Amino acid sequence: MDMPSQEEIKKAYGDGATRAPSKYKEKVMRNTSWKERAGSADAENLYGQKVQQAVAERSRQKGLEGVTQEEWRSKASNVGAARIGQGMQNAVGKQAANYEKTRQAFAALELPAKTADPMANIDNRLKKVVQTAIDANK
Repeated sequence: MDMPSQEEIKKAYGDGATRAPSKYKEKVMRNTSWKERAGSADAENLYGQKVQQAVAERSRQKGLEGVTQEEWRSKASNVGAARIGQGMQNAVGKQAANYEKTRQAFAALELPAKTADPMANIDNRLKKVVQTAIDANK
């Protein structure tokens, strides 16, 4: 089979990267049924099957084996650090709305006074805080 060279493939991929954002947005804007399809019972079953398959095949673990600590650190510090701020800014309203139920639960929480016994504080205070967070997010 006649195949393009590695350089040709690399060039085509790089060229495609310049077109990808507009093509992606165009397809997103045309989509009118993502939630119905993604939220269907069939989609949920398929998702579960694929997660189980990935676990059984250790595909995540195998993928991680191919990345060094330095490669991860470089991508996380250069790419991730550049994206995280804007992503958080874009989600400020959603985060505030989603956290409101938890904030209200914590505001209503009454805790006993701290004691000199750290283990008693865990039992009497910390566990109430954790349970309140769990209950608020059910």
